[in-house]
Amino acid sequence: MSDLMLGARDHAHAVLEELSPSAGSGGIAVAQYVQEMQARGVTADDAVSVLQDLIEDAEVTLTDNYRICVG
Repeated sequence: MSDLMLGARDHAHAVLEELSPSAGSGGIAVAQYVQEMQARGVTADDAVSVLQDLIEDAEVTLTDNYRICVG
């Protein structure tokens, strides 16, 4: 994994930690996650790639209504 993607993954963890408490059990909207990542200088494509990696690593799950649940 490139340094850029490792940095993006660090940003993803920070974004998810910041948004999770306010999201409750319903999870975080994917669009909100992408917007927060873009605000940190990560492209939308890279944000989605990192999200896919997090799902594959079972760090997060994606609900049927496209919300991210941590854990």
